[in-house]
Amino acid sequence: MSVRVFVDFDGTIVDVWARYFAVFRDYFKLPEDVYNKYRELKYLYPSDRELVSHLFHLNTVETEVYLQFKHNWLEEIEYLRLDTLIPDSQALKTFFQKNDARVLTIRKNKATFMKQLDWMGIGFLQEWAIVLESSGISAKCDWLRKHANEEPFIMIGDSEVDMQAGEISTCKAYFVKTGLRDVRYLPNGIKPAKVYENIQECFADIL
Repeated sequence: MSVRVFVDFDGTIVDVWARYFAVFRDYFKLPEDVYNKYRELKYLYPSDRELVSHLFHLNTVETEVYLQFKHNWLEEIEYLRLDTLIPDSQALKTFFQKNDARVLTIRKNKATFMKQLDWMGIGFLQEWAIVLESSGISAKCDWLRKHANEEPFIMIGDSEVDMQAGEISTCKAYFVKTGLRDVRYLPNGIKPAKVYENIQECFADIL
């Protein structure tokens, strides 16, 4: 019997850098040419609270206003359409068909997520998608402890939220480098079982 596989979506299956930058750029009215600098600093300051404090020296109230703006707009369609698919859609479909695999993602709007899958040409993932509500860094890990810990499984993702699943004795957490986090700076001593350049490389290893 194949090992169950859970795959994060944002930063793992789709590249979200353009979306996150656009929200940041629009709020602070920044030029496009600061994109590379944004990526560099986002790795060093993964928390947006730390990032804006470093760049703009905002007070607590000003920072919270920005964070609320980001929360309100990050999943709006005009920004979601900036996401781009990382793997080939057919290769993605083949992997999910051949394995006991599920997408495990955190979104505030499940309906919009399902629409995004359609317009990206990967609507087939809808039947394999588990969408959780945001409840902090442990949301995915808590769900996995409750629903998937009886048999060995793999969690593939791009952040500490995904890699935290590696704390479960039956889980191997695999990190891909295409997201907003640098594996060298994962907090709390989190160490993935394996690290891959991208999801295609990870899929090839599993297959």
